Amino acid sequence: MMMLSSTFCHSQGDCPEWSNVDNRRLAFPDKTYFTGYAVGQQDNGESISDAVARIENNARADAASHIEVKVESSTINNVESLQKEGREGLDESIQSYFSQTSRTSTTIQIPNLQVLSWHSLNGDEIIALAYVKKKDFARYHDRQIELLLGKMEDAHISATEQEHQGSKMKAIRIAGEALQKCPQVEYNQRMLALADSETTVEDLQMERYKTIVRNLAAVISRLKNATAFFIICNTSTHNEDHVTFDREVRGKLSEHGCNFVDNRDDADWIIEIDANVINTTHRDGMAFFVYVDGTLSIQNGTTKQIILKGRLSTLEDGHYDGIKGGDFNVERATRIAYKNTAQIVADVIMKQIQK
Repeated sequence: MMMLSSTFCHSQGDCPEWSNVDNRRLAFPDKTYFTGYAVGQQDNGESISDAVARIENNARADAASHIEVKVESSTINNVESLQKEGREGLDESIQSYFSQTSRTSTTIQIPNLQVLSWHSLNGDEIIALAYVKKKDFARYHDRQIELLLGKMEDAHISATEQEHQGSKMKAIRIAGEALQKCPQVEYNQRMLALADSETTVEDLQMERYKTIVRNLAAVISRLKNATAFFIICNTSTHNEDHVTFDREVRGKLSEHGCNFVDNRDDADWIIEIDANVINTTHRDGMAFFVYVDGTLSIQNGTTKQIILKGRLSTLEDGHYDGIKGGDFNVERATRIAYKNTAQIVADVIMKQIQK
């Protein structure tokens, strides 16, 4: 069909030089370009613009099919071996975050692809050439690798911050979503190696990629077996919510490596705390003393057994009148009382769950 196309074009006198296969190879050598070529004609009832668009798409698909064939090259296989090495040692649950990248023509993305087309006046001959410089192709995929790895590194930082704050499920979700970018990274690495046969491990950023994968996997591994708490803190100070107490309790437990979930069903332990100011004393020239009391309940999330339920003032000896905070400023005295309460609560929780 290419020979017929060339003959026809020359008979018209205005056919482009690239319609000839030898001229095309000379102008767009395989060493420098990825190309695709298509020939067709206008169908009955089809506009010439629609016909040209169809043939141009065929040329794009032809370019993609050529790339698919090259994907099976030894260079690509070597890259895949390095990618596989980067995931060795990860357990099955983490491996599930990875998926195989499809290698059909519909998934091959060709950035910066240009298309040339020509058609006869009556539309009985249409030709199209799709082409892209391998250098531009490689540059695009190199940028994509850098962009994706940057996002994965940012995700690791974010996941680690959530881990330190005790937000177990958030950290796992962030790390898991980042690992789902691995097929995209590996696809771009393969495409970069395909465009440039002299691509090195450094060009592919393979060591950086391995490090990121292992760091993200480590977050998930650490947290999979970490103790998870679901905490409800009901507190008030002079009929106003005292939200800092909840943060105090979580902070104290985080120091012990505890993690927190937002769903009761995901928790190993369910903690419910009611804490309120029950008394405030003050004499002229003396400090304010604020007393906090309430209840603490610790429930096993698996067995649903309540292993402790009692008043805060009885959790530790010496607080029968309530857990005290003192300062010459009543608000500071209140914060101290709640802070002291949070420390006592956290200590008791850890002792109970470690029995």
